Amino acid sequence: MSASLRAAAAEIEARMPLFCHQGGSLHYLVRGRGEALLLLHGLGASGADWAMQVRALEGQFRVI
Repeated sequence: MSASLRAAAAEIEARMPLFCHQGGSLHYLVRGRGEALLLLHGLGASGADWAMQVRALEGQFRVI
């Protein structure tokens, strides 16, 4: 990963909400309104994997 890409990712992460529980932490994003819909990615994946689905669902759901 290039230095500029790492810097951009760090800036986005710094603005994301952070959930902390029992010593662990999790960054998350919330998009849209309505009934909550939680999307989880697997090991080795990224929340970016959900980008197309979030765009399609955020008009109907509060996508987390």
